[in-house]
Amino acid sequence: MLSIAMSADAFAASVAQGSQLDKVRFSEALRIGLVVGLTEAACPVLGWALGHTARPFVESFSHWLTLAILSAIGMSLIVDALRPASPRRIRLPSGNSLLVLVAISLAISLDSFALGMSLAFVEVNIVVAVLTLALPTVLISIVGTLIGKAMKQMVGQGAQILGGVILIFVGALVFFEKF
Repeated sequence: MLSIAMSADAFAASVAQGSQLDKVRFSEALRIGLVVGLTEAACPVLGWALGHTARPFVESFSHWLTLAILSAIGMSLIVDALRPASPRRIRLPSGNSLLVLVAISLAISLDSFALGMSLAFVEVNIVVAVLTLALPTVLISIVGTLIGKAMKQMVGQGAQILGGVILIFVGALVFFEKF
C-alpha cells in the first residue's frame, strides 16, 4: 500500500511527460519508468544511509524544493505550449532529455529520501523495502507515460498545458501537506 501511495506523484509526473512528447514508443515509456524508478530506489537508500543526522535539515526545506522544481518545469511546459513556434536561440533540454527526467525524478522522490531516513530507525531489510518502492514506480510510470501520450493524441497541445498544470499541482500538494 505504501509503495502505491509513494508512486502517485511519479504517475502524475509521467502523465505530464507523456503528454508533452511528440512520439512515445514503449521503449521511451520504459526509459522514463526506469529513470523515475531508479531515482525512487536511490533516494530511500541514500536517506537510510544518512539516517537521523540529516533528517531535520531535509524535512525543513524538502517541500519548498519540490514546489520550486516541479513548478519551474510545469511553467516551462505551459509557456512552451502557448508560445508560437519559432526558432530558439538557446537550446533548452527537451522534455525527454535525461537532465529533465532526473530533475523531475529527484523532485518527486524527496519524500522517498525522508522515508529512507525513517527506515534507519526500524529493523527493516532495505533491499526489500527499496524493491517494494521502486518496482511499482517503474510500472506506474510506464503506464502514466502511455496515458499522457493518449491524452496528447486526443486533445493535442492542451495535453502539454495539462501536463504542466499537473506538475505544478503535485508540487503544491507536497508543499501544502507540510502545513
